[in-house]
Amino acid sequence: MTPIRLLAIALIVACTAVAWFLLGGALAIRTKETDQRLSATVAGNWGQPIVQKHPQAFYIAPTAAR
Repeated sequence: MTPIRLLAIALIVACTAVAWFLLGGALAIRTKETDQRLSATVAGNWGQPIVQKHPQAFYIAPTAAR
């Protein structure tokens, strides 16, 4: 491969990476804005989010000291 071809491939990969980062940032911003806008509407229709404790499980192992 010639150095020009390698440089072209590197440039294409770099531009593609930048494009993906821009797309990801745009999607993150749109998601945050939509969440902020719709949260009040959803809470008005369905009430506030329910806070529920996660289930707990435990095991008491039998010991020889008893």
